[in-house]
Amino acid sequence: MKESYFLRNKNMKSQRVTKLFGPLFQDLIEKLYGFFRKHIDETDNHPDDQKYPFEENLAASQEAALKDYAEVIQYFDDAIEAIKEDPIF
Repeated sequence: MKESYFLRNKNMKSQRVTKLFGPLFQDLIEKLYGFFRKHIDETDNHPDDQKYPFEENLAASQEAALKDYAEVIQYFDDAIEAIKEDPIF
């Protein structure tokens, strides 16, 4: 999704997926939105000359990227487990 979508929609709670997808998917979308929103806000709060500190500290950036990757994968793992436990599926 484009950054502008996140900038315009700071209150994701008001954005709902269709009922066809249900609350499990809504929860996943809200978690992903929160993850990306946090990163966009962190980037926006840095002065322009400091927006990309990873260029200066590649090792720390790689460590942060692995942590972020694990966090996002966990969102999907949790959603998959919730689907397995849901009697509708």
